[in-house]
Amino acid sequence: ATQLGGSPVLAIKNSNGSLPAIRSLESFKLQISAGLEPAFNNILALSRTGEADFIKKSNMQMIENTKRLSQQVAGYSPAVKYPKSKIATRLQESASLIATGDNQRVIYLTQGGFDTHADQRKNQDRLLLEVAEALAAFQEDLRLQGLDDKVMVLAFSEFGRRVAENASGGTDHGQGSVMFALGKNVKGGIYGDSPDLENLSQGDIKYKQDFRGVYASALDNWLKISSSEVLGQNFTGPNYV
Repeated sequence: ATQLGGSPVLAIKNSNGSLPAIRSLESFKLQISAGLEPAFNNILALSRTGEADFIKKSNMQMIENTKRLSQQVAGYSPAVKYPKSKIATRLQESASLIATGDNQRVIYLTQGGFDTHADQRKNQDRLLLEVAEALAAFQEDLRLQGLDDKVMVLAFSEFGRRVAENASGGTDHGQGSVMFALGKNVKGGIYGDSPDLENLSQGDIKYKQDFRGVYASALDNWLKISSSEVLGQNFTGPNYV
């Protein structure tokens, strides 16, 4: 698993440590000032013992991985023109990893700006348009590359919103939200009932589907991994894939 963009998230952490969170594929390389690379390589070539040897080997592995990835994605050429937005750039980089056979099973992307405490309508319209246009380009790119049957997108928000509008034309943090899946093998449709906007829980909507059930369906039916082992118990989710 790899995260592209944003600060490292809990979703890609495991008991043995963290997986890579890469700002961009272009910047995923050793940042050494011009002319200093030979000196750095000479330092790495020195014999080490104990913890110093572990650090040396870790650095050498990192350098090898960054060079391999850079050479690998250099062979990718997008089949479509992507929009100019952060999420579109991250999706294009994801497509390059997928198209060049990097064997990634999970790629985690983030899109900020949805904490709409003010002017929600204007900001949300812009953000959702960015997401929609970027995903459309990504899906078409995969289709033209003959890879659309191998990829599924699962989108979610890390927090929901309150029902009532605040004084600034926005909404504050709340519980309950929506999720969507996109892909050639996704069984399209609307799953679940609409929330009751009058029967609230202290101003929040009452959720009807535990989000872990949505994950469970993806784990069991798409990644072919036991959801009960990953999530710690059994969850029932919609049969969307």
